[in-house]
Amino acid sequence: LADQSTHYNIRQMALDMLQCSKEGLLHATRTQRITKSLVEAFDRPPTTKL
Repeated sequence: LADQSTHYNIRQMALDMLQCSKEGLLHATRTQRITKSLVEAFDRPPTTKL
């Protein structure tokens, strides 16, 4: 019974970690997009800047 419980807890922990890494990937992609658009904004000639 204890072993089964431990197994379940470890599995749950692994699922949580997987979920976190998925969210982390989404966040990283978003950050990358924002950074890229910032760089592109700086690369444009000054006349098109706000």
